Amino acid sequence: MTIKNPCQRLEFYPIDIKLKYIPSDEEIAVVRGKLSPSQLLLFDFVEETGFRIMEAIRLTHKDIENTFIILYTRKAKNSNLTPRIIPRPQCLTGNFIDRVFKEWNAYPRFLEDLADWNWHNLRHRRASIWANNNMPIFEIMSRLGHTNMATTMRYLQLLGFTKLSPT
Repeated sequence: MTIKNPCQRLEFYPIDIKLKYIPSDEEIAVVRGKLSPSQLLLFDFVEETGFRIMEAIRLTHKDIENTFIILYTRKAKNSNLTPRIIPRPQCLTGNFIDRVFKEWNAYPRFLEDLADWNWHNLRHRRASIWANNNMPIFEIMSRLGHTNMATTMRYLQLLGFTKLSPT
């Protein structure tokens, strides 16, 4: 008796993996020129830390220490907030009362008119910069709050494809 595999004749469809857009230094400079001081602080914070935008907006003065900040993130929908400690970014100077970024209580939309703009692109940019500066992949993974190395590696797929800083 011969058993035939019913899936034998199926063809696999290719999966196209698209490269994520990473803003260039020139595009970053253009964006910086359009921002108010409070918007610039949020932008610099997200660009320097690689935080997700809602993680940044949720940041309060209680989360900021002298040399580090504590970030709280939900790993899954309806899950508890999980703490993550990262070095305090240079852009956070002075003391804050209550929320750090008071101008927003939801997703900030002041840059929607830029065609390729996405806040998450700053996260990919920061991960690529860290990798270009020879930061260990495990540290990048920890700073981004990933629990899976494969997720972090997807962020680094752009290395060699874009010039992030002048040589």
